[in-house]
Amino acid sequence: MKFLLDHCVPKPLLNHLKDHKVLRAGQMGLAELSNGELLAAAEAEGFVALITVDKGFSSQQNLAGRNISVLLLDSCDTDLDGLLPLIPALIKAMGKILPGTLIRIKED
Repeated sequence: MKFLLDHCVPKPLLNHLKDHKVLRAGQMGLAELSNGELLAAAEAEGFVALITVDKGFSSQQNLAGRNISVLLLDSCDTDLDGLLPLIPALIKAMGKILPGTLIRIKED
């Protein structure tokens, strides 16, 4: 399964996801796309999910009928240190993703 890391997620997060195939939006030439365009392009490229910190996805995008999902890292601190506590839940969510869903990952 391929996952796309949104351009707004710190690149060093990749170091914590080495057991998964995760590519950055920038390296795929997708960093400049709007949210809807990004989802469509990622879906066309065969990604199963977009990993993002953009909280706008939950209200701006309708995922019904899509083959791609969104894993939303919901933290008030979106730098690497703020996201590190979410890594175990992110990895768990990556293993049970369903098409057309948004999974909000936040600290308990």
